[in-house]
Amino acid sequence: MTTSIETATRRVLETYALMFNVEQAESKRASLSDYLQTVFSAGETDENRLAVCGLAYLRQQSGRGGATSQGFSGL
Repeated sequence: MTTSIETATRRVLETYALMFNVEQAESKRASLSDYLQTVFSAGETDENRLAVCGLAYLRQQSGRGGATSQGFSGL
């Protein structure tokens, strides 16, 4: 695993743990690492962008996909 992926994974899990809890965050580590490896392989190497992709991925996995599905219309 590259340093960029390791750093992004750590940042995402730390943030996710703040939003939910540490156990729930750790249970997502394997799938998150696989996803970030895929994104990295597709050409994204920036740690910050990988972290944002990782957070979006976990949000979708938890069923919190979009603002409109949460009832926010942007108005």
